[in-house]
Amino acid sequence: MNPRFSKLIFTLLIVLSVSLAGVWLRAHAAQNALLQSITTARADLDAAAQWTTAEQNRSAALAGDLAEKQNALTQGPGALEAMRRASALVVINQLKLAHEKHPAAPRQKQPPMPQNGNASELLSDPEYNQLYAQQEHRMTKLIQGPKLLKLGLSAEACEKAISILAEQAMALADYRQLAGSAGIKGDFAKQQAEETDRQLQTLMGDETLQRWKSMNETNTIFIPNATGSGGRGYAVESHEALVAQANSFLVPKLGIRLSYSDAPLQTKQADQLAELLANNSTKPGDRIYQIMFTDTFITKAEQVLSPVQVDALRQFQSEQQAIAKRNKLPKSSELPRSAQAPK
Repeated sequence: MNPRFSKLIFTLLIVLSVSLAGVWLRAHAAQNALLQSITTARADLDAAAQWTTAEQNRSAALAGDLAEKQNALTQGPGALEAMRRASALVVINQLKLAHEKHPAAPRQKQPPMPQNGNASELLSDPEYNQLYAQQEHRMTKLIQGPKLLKLGLSAEACEKAISILAEQAMALADYRQLAGSAGIKGDFAKQQAEETDRQLQTLMGDETLQRWKSMNETNTIFIPNATGSGGRGYAVESHEALVAQANSFLVPKLGIRLSYSDAPLQTKQADQLAELLANNSTKPGDRIYQIMFTDTFITKAEQVLSPVQVDALRQFQSEQQAIAKRNKLPKSSELPRSAQAPK
């Protein structure tokens, strides 16, 4: 045999042997992986079977307990009430434990009551006096704050002016409390007004003070009696006074409510709304706070307000109508004593 041919045959045999060995190794690895997967699947099946058995046992126990309770309910009257009471006691005990860990805050002191029916005498109580002063400051800020801002004063100057005006109101209230009468003598009121004007003049200057006073003037126009009988005439506020009244009290209320919405009241809209209010309050006997909640005015307000703002105005109207209806209801003291409460 040719030596070269023998070497070729030997080389082919070696290559064939190596290939067969590689195929065998891959087959053996695949077999091991398959066996491992089978083992894992069996373990999962065993765990699922155990969980199913446990759930079946638990369901059987719950069914037995339910059947026992249903049997007890059918045999013993009031058993359901007893179960409810037991459940309630568990919750009550939990609340008691929570209360012991977090005791409630002490109750505040009860507000004083006037002895002679006069609320001003309550100012002798220090706590009530402080609360009254805070309320007076808030009301002064609500009424006079927008006017002071229109004067071009800084925020700090506005706060000082509001404090001065609130102090004047508290001085008059203290005078009524000490005098024991609702009336205030002219000299005392005049002195307080002069002192307030002096402090405001120092704060804002004479020219700005005069502008502020003109904004607060309540001008009235007297109209003769329409019957021609020579009796007392009617008095209506001037257009400027009505605009000032709307800007100081009614429009800010709507502005505060809309400040929490997506359509806050703009300055231009507030001015237009005040003009509309003044233009619709020209008849004798009309009140600007009543006109604001009429359908006629709300229809006109749609010209300057957005739909969201008109809805807020209608909410005010509904609230005022509800208050009016509630005020017409009889008080408990006005009800007949013989009336029996419905059973």
